[in-house]
Amino acid sequence: MKRALVLVAGLALSGCFPNTDYLVDKAVNRTVDRAADRVGDRIGEAVAARMLANNPSLMYAYSMSVFSMMFHHGGYYYQGFDTYKEGDYTRWRVDGTAEGSLYERSLIRANQDGSEWWRVETRTKTEEGEDVVIMEAMLSSADEAGNRKVLRMRAMLPGEKEPREIPVEEKDAQNWQINTGRKLTEESLEGMTKGQEKITTEAGEFQATLLETKSGNTTVRWWNTESVPGGLVRYNATQDNGETTYQWELIAFGNDATTSVLNSF
Repeated sequence: MKRALVLVAGLALSGCFPNTDYLVDKAVNRTVDRAADRVGDRIGEAVAARMLANNPSLMYAYSMSVFSMMFHHGGYYYQGFDTYKEGDYTRWRVDGTAEGSLYERSLIRANQDGSEWWRVETRTKTEEGEDVVIMEAMLSSADEAGNRKVLRMRAMLPGEKEPREIPVEEKDAQNWQINTGRKLTEESLEGMTKGQEKITTEAGEFQATLLETKSGNTTVRWWNTESVPGGLVRYNATQDNGETTYQWELIAFGNDATTSVLNSF
C-alpha cells in the first residue's frame, strides 16, 4: 500500500502507455524511493489507504494500474499469452523490483464466449512478515489487435481479510485494456536471437532461445522455450558495468489452477 500514492500520481503514464511495463516499473521504483525519504513509509501508507478507501474511482484506477504491471511482468513483448490453457499457471522469483519477490499468473477459467478469468499474485517479504496482493480479472475475448477489455475485477490487498469487488464502468472498460496479442515480426525476432542455451531453474531444465536487445546502457535478455505456458523461462536487465538490475526466473508451472481464491465465480 505504501506505493499507492505514487502509482496514482503516475496513472497518466501507465494509462497512456499500458504496454511499457518495464519503463513504468523502473520509474515507479525511483519515485517510491524519493517519496519514502521525504515523508516516511508509515505516513505514505496511512494517507494512501485513506485516499483509496474513500474514493472507489481512485481504487479502480490504482487496481487497474497494479494489475497491468503484474500481468505483464517478465517482458511484455515476448510472452505467448495465447499459449496458456485453462488451469495453466507460472510462478516466478523476482529480484530487483519493489513490486514483490514472488509472482504468479494463472488462467483460471476460459469461457465459451472467449472471455477469460486471470489471476495475478505477488508476495513481498516485510519486517512485519509478508505482504500479499491477489487480483482476479475477467477479460473479454481478444479483438483483432489482441486487446481484451477488463469486464470485472476483484482484489485483496495487503492487510485485507476479505476480497473486494472493484467497480468497472463502461467507459473504463473501453479505456483500460490488456493486450495479449502483441508480437514482434519474425524478422525482428531473428535479429534479436543470439542462439540456444540450456537453462536450469527450480522449475526444471530447459533448452531455451536467447533473445537480446539494448536500451541506453541496459542490455535486456529473454530465454524462451515452447515447453512452458507463455514460453518465458528467464528475463533480466543488466547494466554495462555488469550489474543485474532486474531478474525474473521461473520456479514452478502447472495446469491445475482452476479455482478462484477470491470467490469470483
